[in-house]
Amino acid sequence: DSNWDPDFPKSAVKAEWFLDKEIDQIVDGTIAIDLELAKEILEITGPIYLSDFGRKVDHLNLYEVTQSEVEENFFPGSRKKSNFLTALSREMINTLSSRLKNNEVGIVVSFIKALEQRHIQIFMHKNSVQEAVSKFGYEGAVKVPYCKGNCYHDFVSFVDANVGVNKANYFIKRSVFLNIIFNGKDVRRSLKIMYENNANPVLGEKAKYKTYVRALAKKEVNFGDVRISTTGEQDVKKPDINLIDDYKEAGIFLQINPGQTKAVEFVWSNSLEENIDFYQRGEFGVFFRKQAGLVDDYLSINLKLPNSARVFKNSLFTLTNEGNYVYNTLLTRDTFPLIYCY
Repeated sequence: DSNWDPDFPKSAVKAEWFLDKEIDQIVDGTIAIDLELAKEILEITGPIYLSDFGRKVDHLNLYEVTQSEVEENFFPGSRKKSNFLTALSREMINTLSSRLKNNEVGIVVSFIKALEQRHIQIFMHKNSVQEAVSKFGYEGAVKVPYCKGNCYHDFVSFVDANVGVNKANYFIKRSVFLNIIFNGKDVRRSLKIMYENNANPVLGEKAKYKTYVRALAKKEVNFGDVRISTTGEQDVKKPDINLIDDYKEAGIFLQINPGQTKAVEFVWSNSLEENIDFYQRGEFGVFFRKQAGLVDDYLSINLKLPNSARVFKNSLFTLTNEGNYVYNTLLTRDTFPLIYCY
């Protein structure tokens, strides 16, 4: 319940507040990890056996075993989730301790990969430590890029928050499409997120994905209505708008039932403070921030520049027609593709 803010240092402080109120415990910091790191570690160490649960866990069945242990006979207030994850983490620590010397490099590489892909986030109260962590971007803070001169660095992200008291996230596949249009005086964007719920409908409530989805953008933008599309139907909603530090967010509630595909599209725009000259030397692009915990959503960025803009050959964006540049990737980590004009 504490992990609502996409800016991890803020969520970490809230988690520490809850901990203090629950067990009267003050800590030096907070480290968040998810099951993707556990999967990477298990691939190196091999299977582990959880005697209290009578289950063997490896990198192939980790999610399925965790899902079944957490969801079976679940009720509000149940401690099954914490009991299972505690047993799993303790056994993994014991396994790592005994096998570390056999594969130090592989384990270190797994932790670095997890840090870069935001499967680990670190917040420490000691300033010197936190400064070192922040230098590498491992603190999970929301950082909005700005630049000076003939350039524009946009900022986009989205955040899903499962509010359905279940683990339906496991069945959700996302595809993300971002369009950015520069016309010299303003910038317009549309962010479409396609959700596929691949759960079997017989699972009922356990597989209904109820999410509060938020789009994040620069603080100076103006959000419009949100369009929600499913087979043969379309709905329009006014989003909740919040200005938070250096960014603005727009959020709506969304439900995707088992076997259903649904699209949600956010739109926003803003005027440029200065006229950008696409016929002079400059750089233009977008910093797309990945949500912690997500693995490999498909992302397609379409950047539309004024016709006849003079662009250097770029290895990331592909010219599809005059003025349209496309960049396709898997959102395993933050991405920051740029186009250079001359």
